[in-house]
Amino acid sequence: MNLVKSAALAAAIAFVSTAGASAETLKIAFIDPLSGPFGPSGQAGLNEWNYAAAQVNAKGGIG
Repeated sequence: MNLVKSAALAAAIAFVSTAGASAETLKIAFIDPLSGPFGPSGQAGLNEWNYAAAQVNAKGGIG
């Protein structure tokens, strides 16, 4: 699972680096199960992404 998260983060960083500095909202998709037998691990991952986004936003965002 770490490899998948690392690849997703790398893709997001690559996208952000090509987007340039702007005041627009950046949307990043989180693709993981949030229900069913794998729901708990997907919910934990979503919580990690939300925490990371809050940390970036608290520092003034990206750019």
